[in-house]
Amino acid sequence: MFNEFVLDASAESLAGYHWHAGEPDCVVCLVHGIGEHAGRYGRMAAMFGASRIDVLSVDLRGHGCSPGVRGHCAPRRVVLSDVDSLLRYAESRYPGKPLVLYGHSMGGNIVLDFMVRGTLSAKPCAYVISSPWIELVNKAPQLAYGFIKAMSLAKPDFLVGSGIKPEYLGNPEIIEAEKRAELVHRCISLETVADCIGVGKALVKGKLKGNGGGLGKPMLVMHGSGDKICSIDSTRKFASLQGGNCTYVEWEGYFHEIHNGNSEKDGKEVIEAAIEWIRRLPELSG
Repeated sequence: MFNEFVLDASAESLAGYHWHAGEPDCVVCLVHGIGEHAGRYGRMAAMFGASRIDVLSVDLRGHGCSPGVRGHCAPRRVVLSDVDSLLRYAESRYPGKPLVLYGHSMGGNIVLDFMVRGTLSAKPCAYVISSPWIELVNKAPQLAYGFIKAMSLAKPDFLVGSGIKPEYLGNPEIIEAEKRAELVHRCISLETVADCIGVGKALVKGKLKGNGGGLGKPMLVMHGSGDKICSIDSTRKFASLQGGNCTYVEWEGYFHEIHNGNSEKDGKEVIEAAIEWIRRLPELSG
């Protein structure tokens, strides 16, 4: 179970989740994906806690119990500031403990962006990226992207369907158990789409620019070959541009939520692999 807290971020109060399992060796700050909420990561957090890793997360703006138009997680500069606030909160609760920033799907897009452009991008000792939105499997043509970007300037919080189906996510029993239907939605705003596509294009070309405070930090990137939402080819391409600090792992046949497996598997081994990688970090193994 988690303890709730309120994160004051960019003139908003975001709903926070704190999974505390004792005296941890490090803390994972987790950024979730589009249309979901941080409460869906309780199973993962329990496994992390059993390995002396506490987890902190928030419902992104426009998601879960946090305020905002459902699916409107923008503008990006404000979202990156929210991640700063989460890291500051973690540092205040766990002074001196190593921090790891973990992002899944849209959260992976946000965390990769933060690694380059976040004000506190040098704070995490490592980054974990799961099934990142770099490009979608059904990506928008360049002309359509230009239209989306232009329309997002006129009506940033205009909503469109995300096209995400529950059967695309992972093991159906786990997905149903973690859903909390009142906190899940299938929409996304035009500005959120434009931000994610723009960042993804820059990432896959190696052209995202910023302070680069997180560059060179250890990074674990994982993706499932059965992902029907985010393109594994784009993740491969991104990983190939990274140096020796990047560990890239593919999970054969696993769906979009690799931590929730596929129709036959529960993804436990994915969570275990992330835990093992984190525990090998110099800050924990020294």
